[in-house]
Amino acid sequence: MINYLYNIFINIMPHQTVNYLNYNLINNSLILINKWSIIHFFTGIFLGILFPFYIKSYLIINILYEFVEHYFSNQSNHPFFAETFKDSIWDLILIMSGFIIGSYF
Repeated sequence: MINYLYNIFINIMPHQTVNYLNYNLINNSLILINKWSIIHFFTGIFLGILFPFYIKSYLIINILYEFVEHYFSNQSNHPFFAETFKDSIWDLILIMSGFIIGSYF
């Protein structure tokens, strides 16, 4: 099952696209914002509009996804899994911020 998921993830996007999205816009000791962060934020808004009452479920799903991403980052050198703890925290902050904003529409 894990290998199946891994193969799905690495075949979603070519390396060139992933490297473009991994570009850091802000990276200091506290904050890591890259182009993926923008996608996370707007995905959160979109899903917040569609499913405004599922915030707990959405948070749990995103936390689990970040764990899966970390697992694969230790198993692979594919740029899709270039993930740090700081990046995961900011992914969660931005996607949940977007969800909360979207849930008010």
